Amino acid sequence: MKIIVGLTGNIASGKSTASEILRELGANVINADLIVYDLYSKNKELIKKLCKEFGKSILNKEGTIDRKKLGSIAFYNKKKMKKLIDIVWPYVTKEVKKRISKIKKGIIIVEATFLFEAGWKRFVDYSILVTSHKRKRMERLMKRNPDYSLSYIKQIINSHDDSRFKDIHFDYIIHNNSTLDSLRKKVKKVYSSLKAPKKF
Repeated sequence: MKIIVGLTGNIASGKSTASEILRELGANVINADLIVYDLYSKNKELIKKLCKEFGKSILNKEGTIDRKKLGSIAFYNKKKMKKLIDIVWPYVTKEVKKRISKIKKGIIIVEATFLFEAGWKRFVDYSILVTSHKRKRMERLMKRNPDYSLSYIKQIINSHDDSRFKDIHFDYIIHNNSTLDSLRKKVKKVYSSLKAPKKF
């Protein structure tokens, strides 16, 4: 028996840290955002579609997608962000489902920033939202990307506010505004709850 759990949250909310804790506890974790980045560098068909939609300026010198250039276009415009999700996620979904099929039992965490905008609510048994105050997320993003300008970081943060989750029901909401130990305790509680309904 396997249980599929969708885990999402805004950029720098701590969702990747939460998923790593879940991995340590025994869950299988599939990071869909990392799959996206891999596709940006290897999938020629996808690269061609993205160039057609957003222009060849999104390419780097190797001819693959420059995430920062693409982000600077998509983060400005919600319609363009939706178009980006519509183009990219069919490829991601195919790869995620392939990886899920190889896992025979246990709790499977599918982590992604735009998981539910991509329609994954219907594919998961449970859903988790990791949320954090805007100030905290800015601090984390600045620490993680010292080469990003403050104005660019603000654009990213403002384009990913929690209002985009308001119409989605989540089975678990984890507030990550304190210490790593605090987050770990909350994640452990959620993991125990996920294990409770069924035995593996």
